[in-house]
Amino acid sequence: MGVVLKVAKFGGSSVKDAEAMGRCADLVCSQENLSVVVVSATQNTTNELELIAGTAKEGQLDKALLLVDHLRARHCSICSDIDASPEALKEGELFLEEILKEAKQLAVEISEKRKYSKKDMDALYCLGERMSSFLFSKLLQLKTKKKVILKDARKFIRTDSTFGAGVAQVDQISNSSKKELIPDLARDVIIVTQGFIGSDSDGATTTLGREGSDYSATLIGEAIDASEVQIWTDVEGVATFDPRLIDNTRFIPELSYEEASTLALLGAKVLYPKTLFPAKRKGIPVFVGSSKNPKAEGTRIHGNCVSKKGPRGLSFLKNSEGNLLSLVGDELGSLEGLPFKKVGESSVSVSYLIEDENLDKCLKELHELVLSHF
Repeated sequence: MGVVLKVAKFGGSSVKDAEAMGRCADLVCSQENLSVVVVSATQNTTNELELIAGTAKEGQLDKALLLVDHLRARHCSICSDIDASPEALKEGELFLEEILKEAKQLAVEISEKRKYSKKDMDALYCLGERMSSFLFSKLLQLKTKKKVILKDARKFIRTDSTFGAGVAQVDQISNSSKKELIPDLARDVIIVTQGFIGSDSDGATTTLGREGSDYSATLIGEAIDASEVQIWTDVEGVATFDPRLIDNTRFIPELSYEEASTLALLGAKVLYPKTLFPAKRKGIPVFVGSSKNPKAEGTRIHGNCVSKKGPRGLSFLKNSEGNLLSLVGDELGSLEGLPFKKVGESSVSVSYLIEDENLDKCLKELHELVLSHF
């Protein structure tokens, strides 16, 4: 193709309203080679769709339909904030109404049978991404001279039929992308599509698992041989620990694929655990940054990190055994003398089991150890 291709994914908090979408659209427009934009559902929409299903399951159909109307009104309000022209509003309202007819039909079916399957939920979940990607594409059309094409991810993200946690069919995604994506990739085109959703061999809607939009972006990046995948969220990169739980965290400038994947698998929330697998297979660098502060340094995840002895980050996971605190980094052999119960280790991690009463104290001690190697 001869074109440098980049993929950008924007999370729910980054597209929560028209103002937030505007920041993301400006960020897209500022990058000449950004070719594909992957959009999550607007903030809290997935939770609202779950509430609709739960309410319908209880037989409260009228209440469930009111919740659908509320969802429609919120997205129509975003549409109005994006473009208040009568023509744009009418188009937006018709599109959103058509999508949410599916929600109403599903609510009726769930109410009648008083239960829902994972297949039902995937059909419901996909509506959030379809609404947000439509709105974002309309906003982008107002801000760029490039051609903006809205694509349905279900036409090229292929999974098996494990509803709720579809297993990506990489070869099929590659073949579908050659037909559905690659012919439209050019310097004067931006493709907008959905994260999280796909389809099986029967054409049924599937999802990659909650928070799976990051994974969608790297699967697309792998399929089109992207030079970079960008994950834009509400934090300025991957931190040494969850910034919501500790004040003195710092953002890590770079991580290896193994380190970033391990942090995610062991509890770090900033990335979906499977995100780095496609990027590693193709050697595609992944950038994690803040859509609110795109000039911040962010975190670059790639295969050529400078070797740095000691822990780069700390993660927390509560499982059936208890509280698991894990140090992640390179050359962790020097940590042998730590006074904690070690319950697991890998080439880039060491995990400790911590009692409830000692959790805060141990967390602070281990995080200070990470900072001492920063």
